[in-house]
Amino acid sequence: MGGGPGGTWGPRLIGAFGVSFVVAGVFRADPGAGFPAGAPEERVASLSAHGTVHMLAGTVGYLALCAAFLVLARHFAARRRRGWAFAARLLPAGVLAGVAASAATVAAFTAGAGLGLLGLSVLTARLTWPDPRRRPYADSRRDRTRTRAERQESLV
Repeated sequence: MGGGPGGTWGPRLIGAFGVSFVVAGVFRADPGAGFPAGAPEERVASLSAHGTVHMLAGTVGYLALCAAFLVLARHFAARRRRGWAFAARLLPAGVLAGVAASAATVAAFTAGAGLGLLGLSVLTARLTWPDPRRRPYADSRRDRTRTRAERQESLV
């Protein structure tokens, strides 16, 4: 991403998302609402300390991920990748809808979280692909289109 749009905050926000995953992994979630498998279907009345840290880490992480998507949208828009910019702008809506609906069902959270991880994977892969519109040897191509006389004249 270099020094272009999103080059500073994109990696920072994705890093914050990664750190939140580590923290959420260290502090396990309280069982309830059928999660994990075999847990009672009823919701937990109050969270334990480790459950609270898990939930806060997840909240901060997914908000950072949504912000990273918006930063990446700016990066893609600056490079005239309108389709990728549009997708990066839509992803936060889907992720946040899934997280918000998690109060109703665990499946909604799973869908929102999965969408966020899938979106991050696809956008990261796109950032690593070479841009077919950038030609590293543009000068040599320009030389091929000039006539022989023009090339000899430029050497004099």
